[in-house]
Amino acid sequence: MENNEAPQKLLEILKSKNETPVVLPTSGEEWRALIRLASIHQVRSLVYFRLQEKGLFNRVPQIVADHLKRDYLMIAGRNSIFLQDHRELVDLLNQNGVPNISLKGMHFIRSVYPEVSLRELVDIDLMVPKNQLRQSVDLIRSIGFETYRPIDWDLDIKTSHQLPVFTNHNQTNLEIHHSISSGEEEQNFDSNELWFSKRMYNHGGFSYHSLSPEMTILYHCYHTTNQHLLNHGFRPYCDLAQILNTYGDLIDWEVIFTQSRQYGWERNLYLTLKLANALLDVEIPDFLIRRIDNVAFDQTFFQALEYLQSENYILSHIPISLEQSTRLRSKADFRNWINKIFPARNYISEMYTISPRSPKIYFQYFIYWFDLLRKFRNYRNVMDNNPEIIKLSRFRNDLTNWVNNKSG
Repeated sequence: MENNEAPQKLLEILKSKNETPVVLPTSGEEWRALIRLASIHQVRSLVYFRLQEKGLFNRVPQIVADHLKRDYLMIAGRNSIFLQDHRELVDLLNQNGVPNISLKGMHFIRSVYPEVSLRELVDIDLMVPKNQLRQSVDLIRSIGFETYRPIDWDLDIKTSHQLPVFTNHNQTNLEIHHSISSGEEEQNFDSNELWFSKRMYNHGGFSYHSLSPEMTILYHCYHTTNQHLLNHGFRPYCDLAQILNTYGDLIDWEVIFTQSRQYGWERNLYLTLKLANALLDVEIPDFLIRRIDNVAFDQTFFQALEYLQSENYILSHIPISLEQSTRLRSKADFRNWINKIFPARNYISEMYTISPRSPKIYFQYFIYWFDLLRKFRNYRNVMDNNPEIIKLSRFRNDLTNWVNNKSG
């Protein structure tokens, strides 16, 4: 299997339904390429699940099957810790009269995916009212969560929709939001509307609040395309496919369309839905696509599709991210540089598939530093020798302008 075939092979496995039989890799090298790609796109456990669901797991080589099962169990174990910490946090906030909304991945594993192990998590995202941020911080600190740096209450609230990341003894990262957008985008968005759209969900006897299905979809598209510039790979499109499969006919697409225009998020919605359709055959309403303003859409769509399926996908992050991380123009830049060199254990755990509590994780730091040095060398090389990667990297910069209607 050529490197440029691996993304398509992976996508065929990830689809919930296939028009034609899935053609699996036929050699150890092809399987290694596919598993590496699944790790990059954060869909390892979903690959394991889909192969079982489609009756294909018995055709997987034993060494590959063992690797996939090990990753699946590791993610299941890690997610169980997230679930425990999430429940403790929500109960604590509720008991002290702090309204809260569970966002993104935690809601997905509780109420969207059929199993809690099928979605890889990085953190817990909770939104609380802006006027109760300080109370919320005091409460979560009382159970062992702390930020990696002091909170600058004026600057952090003014410049971001969330506070600095918290972590606890379980190496669980926690993001406390007071909105879901910041900067110029906040001008078109009233975070109070989120509180009107919240719904009560139940998972295994535990009740919590999250967004309505319509707002979940709209925010997911905005978060994927605008806030993260497609750098979460295939995972967000798997999320979207599962959201649509779970809620189906209950979704009011007219509400989604109206709100996307109100917030200026049409392009985020349009691009994410079209990519989900192209990558995973996700069905989306034709009327919605026809009604969304698609100025200069085709070029951006095909560039995004090329970007996500490129064999250079992961390397295309290097020129921008490393170039930015080597600029030390402020204290914040210096903190980011230090965090890049000495990341939290859970970051190393996710990257190298090892328990954050294992003594071996300290050895993995040496491997991480070697990889970081290698990436920096790659950065210098690609800046000089690989115009394809530079083109993909620049596309991510251009995408920022496009989704905010600043170009084309």
